Amino acid sequence: MRTIILDSAHGAEVAGKQSPDGRHREYKWSRERLANIAAGLKKNGVKVEWSHIGDNEPGLSARAAKMNKIAGPAFVFSLHNNAAGNGSAWTNATGVEIWTCKGQTESDKLASVIINELKANFSSLAFRSDMSDGDPDKEENFTVLMSKHPSALLEWLFQDAHNDVALLENVPTNAKLEATLIDVLTLIARS
Repeated sequence: MRTIILDSAHGAEVAGKQSPDGRHREYKWSRERLANIAAGLKKNGVKVEWSHIGDNEPGLSARAAKMNKIAGPAFVFSLHNNAAGNGSAWTNATGVEIWTCKGQTESDKLASVIINELKANFSSLAFRSDMSDGDPDKEENFTVLMSKHPSALLEWLFQDAHNDVALLENVPTNAKLEATLIDVLTLIARS
């Protein structure tokens, strides 16, 4: 069975990681969702590790180094909110993206499992993808994806778009997202 390594969004002190009015904070939202997801995974018998704990932001390189020290088969799941601007003005962007590192790897296959499950459960949302290499994930060598383990980073909605922020603050939507991710990450852990 794979260990699921959870990686939360940028720390509280990282500029631009909130809604323009300051009411939605990405780091807080991500940590709350992942705490609930971790509890659900543990209830399902899945071993959970963290890239870091608490609000103290160790930096992306330190996160990656910690993830690389985790032995055995594992999968890294990083949960974020997207932004189309620098956090100072509202935008009209919307949707969901999933990212893996560049090149065809096991990460692509596992990211496809996640995005397909999200599409099935959230059919009214826009899913932003890059199908040029045959899978729906976008690819970039973000530091937290450069782990020795397969990794995916989910950008769930835009923190600088009014409609998306309303969904980010919606309790039933968050509960449905958590349940979906618990199910799909349990499936990945058992793969």
